[in-house]
Amino acid sequence: MSGILVGELILWLIIALVVIVVAVYVVNWLYHRSSKEVSFVRTGFLGEQVVIDGGAFVLPFIHDFTPVNMNVLPMPITRSKQNAVITRDRMRIDIEADFYVRVRPTREAFQSPRRPSGGERWNPNGFMRCCRASSSPRCARSPRK
Repeated sequence: MSGILVGELILWLIIALVVIVVAVYVVNWLYHRSSKEVSFVRTGFLGEQVVIDGGAFVLPFIHDFTPVNMNVLPMPITRSKQNAVITRDRMRIDIEADFYVRVRPTREAFQSPRRPSGGERWNPNGFMRCCRASSSPRCARSPRK
């Protein structure tokens, strides 16, 4: 009689262990964490959620997962020869500039970028920028209309 109880206890322990292993695997598969280099936006059921620090459950077929690179990205720009910049006094100038952009770590920066209309100036919604230009000392100033 005690052999049956021990066998039944071992069976329940094995079942509990299998359930725990499956639960840990499912949570590990569905739970996504952000890091300093990559944040993400989860859209779908219950709206949009921006995850900068921490994590969230992403259920397949219900949520869409969009990673966002948080590192500084270089953007070299070269305008020369046929694509050279033409100044107001109609001279061609070869320009080389390096722009460094990154997404600000705020929830507002992850929303769709605002597009300028008509005579508005371009607003880098959520972007920080600075540049080093070889030809123009005015490069770091805001863009003109």
